[in-house]
Parts: sequence; C-alpha cells; structure tokens
Amino acid sequence: TINLGQRLSYNGKQQIQTISGVWIDGLTVTFDVSGDAQTNAGDYTLKVTGNGNFVGEATVDWSIAKAQLTVTAKDKAITFGDAPENDGVEYEGFVNGETEEVLDGELTYSYDYEQSGDVGVYTITPSGLTSDNYQIGFVAGKLSTFLCHAARLAGASIFSSVVFYEPCRV
Repeated sequence: TINLGQRLSYNGKQQIQTISGVWIDGLTVTFDVSGDAQTNAGDYTLKVTGNGNFVGEATVDWSIAKAQLTVTAKDKAITFGDAPENDGVEYEGFVNGETEEVLDGELTYSYDYEQSGDVGVYTITPSGLTSDNYQIGFVAGKLSTFLCHAARLAGASIFSSVVFYEPCRV
C-alpha cells in the first residue's frame, strides 16, 4: 500500500506529490521516490523504489486538481429599448498573480432580455472561457431595464425644442 500526502490543487507554482508511507503486508518499507515536479493541473506518475529489506518498485498516479475560478457578470441597468452592452465581469480565484490573460476561449454574454421587450429585471449570463488550470464557474448578473418618457412642456408649440424627461422607473 502506498499512501499519498495531501491533495494538490493548481497554485501556479511547481509541486510534487508527497508519499506519507509505504507498507507491504503491514510492514513499513523505507523507500525512495522519483518523479518530476509539475506546475499545471493534470495527472502524473511517481516511481517508488524500496530500499533496505524491500527491493522493488511500483508506480503511483497523482494529480494536480484545477483551481476554482468564478466569473460573475456585473449588474447593469439600461433604458428600455437599448441593446445591452457586453462589458463586464468580475473574477475571483486567480492564483499566483495570474489574470484573465491565462484563460482560453472568448468571453461571451447571453441575455434573457429581448430589445424592446418588457421593462423588468433579466439575467446576464457570461460563458465561453476555458482553462487547463482553472475549473470555471459562471455566475449570472442582473440586467435591469427602465422606462423613461419624454414630454413637451405645457403650452410649448409643436415646433419647440423644449423637452423634459420624467425620471426613469422600473
């Protein structure tokens, strides 16, 4: 039996799995371990070589799990009839000073709002990013649409450019 040390997660630095012990038929075996340190999330193999009373070798698989990364759409408010802009997410979970530059894919947004649809609160859902080192979770934001009315001042002629706007309201 070969017992591995703690579970490893991507941290942007080189890591190698430790072995906490090797036993054969309940007896503790002294051993040497060979294998390369790794940086990226993935599956790897170590070679365990017994020494002393046990001469032999075995391999053991180990892994570096992806780090958790959350991508959350920023809440936005627009005027009824306007098209929403694809302009904002917040990231939580980057390690070792990394930024969105290490991600693959293209950030896209989907909306359950239709331009000139009803006034109300809708969702903005980000997607499209991938990574070999991050397990990415996407969190929806809120898109609020507001209705604004324009009205002419009382007594203003139809040719007057004097217009006031009522406050926007949901």
